[in-house]
Amino acid sequence: MPTFADLAGYPHKLPSNIDAGSLDSVFANGKTGKVVRPNPFLVFHQAVDRSAASAIRIGDFRLVKTWKSDKLELFDLSKDISEANDLSRRMSSKTQELHRKLTDYLAEVGAETRRTED
Repeated sequence: MPTFADLAGYPHKLPSNIDAGSLDSVFANGKTGKVVRPNPFLVFHQAVDRSAASAIRIGDFRLVKTWKSDKLELFDLSKDISEANDLSRRMSSKTQELHRKLTDYLAEVGAETRRTED
């Protein structure tokens, strides 16, 4: 959305809780610009037509949460791109750090995390 807003010349500031950054500088500088995001992480969240699931990525780490079972999985994508080795038990402090950032962000934007029929 920030890219479209920039390209369209939208004159107003976008909400700060939008989890995105504009690609306008990348387009304008021959693919060498930088995407500036309001948060140092990227959140993925799905709660429509199935049980809610979320993920957050910060640097090389990705935390995945399955809400129905309250399951947390942590992966180091620099060493495990296929997400085969769950590090959540071995790296419990990193797991809790990312979980807190994820749940704080989802609460801030009012994301649905539990379905009434689950």
